[in-house]
Amino acid sequence: MELQDTLSIGVIIDTCDWISLAEGNGELLSLLENLVATDNIELVLPEQILDEWKSNKEESIKTATDKQLRDINNIHKSFQSLADRVKRNEQDTNLIKILDDVYASLVTVKESLANNHAKEEPGKQERINRIESLFYHANTKIITLEDTKNVKSKAIELSLQGKAPFHKKQKSMGDALIFLSALEYADENFFRKIYFISNNTEDFSLNGALHPDLQTLIKPYIDLTYWKSLPEAMNKMKEWSDDVAKFLAEEDARWKEEAREQREWEPLVSLHECDFCYRKNVMGYYLYHHDIPVLSICKKCDVKRLS
Repeated sequence: MELQDTLSIGVIIDTCDWISLAEGNGELLSLLENLVATDNIELVLPEQILDEWKSNKEESIKTATDKQLRDINNIHKSFQSLADRVKRNEQDTNLIKILDDVYASLVTVKESLANNHAKEEPGKQERINRIESLFYHANTKIITLEDTKNVKSKAIELSLQGKAPFHKKQKSMGDALIFLSALEYADENFFRKIYFISNNTEDFSLNGALHPDLQTLIKPYIDLTYWKSLPEAMNKMKEWSDDVAKFLAEEDARWKEEAREQREWEPLVSLHECDFCYRKNVMGYYLYHHDIPVLSICKKCDVKRLS
């Protein structure tokens, strides 16, 4: 197990939050991309999230703006019909002027929404592409149901007992599979800090905290934190990542200093080949693991490594 593993956070982000990122929070998405690139977090992606994303991404992302356009169109038509009837039977010029002004405002709002919708479409597709790149990033762990041990049977058991996430509705099997997959990952990686993030508070939480039914499933040695707000979780992840980067930099500097001190008394030896630059018959050092030489490095490569 690498030191980096014990310092990185396992992060499970629910489908609803991925949809929110695709709908427009480019700044938050950029922060997530940067954190994943540092190796200080590992995205954990239950297969259920992938399936939900694939089936819902286009419809969910486009629905909000399309609904706004439909609503404003319906309001526009209804108001136009009402205004025409009033004008035919009303002689009050002030009222007619007010109606004309409101009508003009509706037209402006309608045009503005249509223009914004047209401008947003390329940006949405770009965000979708970036999110899917994160799904298949080297630092993302995809968990298939075949990889899990008892997730399906536990989900069925929760459903039969009417426990969260089935406490309000029975159609929550997807939510149960996501949480239980995340929980099994946390159990198998108990040395890691785990973040489970979902703004689906109806199924996963009670009074802002993880629902007690789900809390009882977490074993005492598991460090799993539930976040209902992705931005808040991301801020904590950023703080954690910065702390880890500082710690690793200090450890690297300490190791290099110790290595330099060791080189002051360690004699150069003749190497058949340097394992770093592959030059043959050069002077250098052996690198040891538990007193066993496992690598050879020439003086030139060693200086570069310690610089």
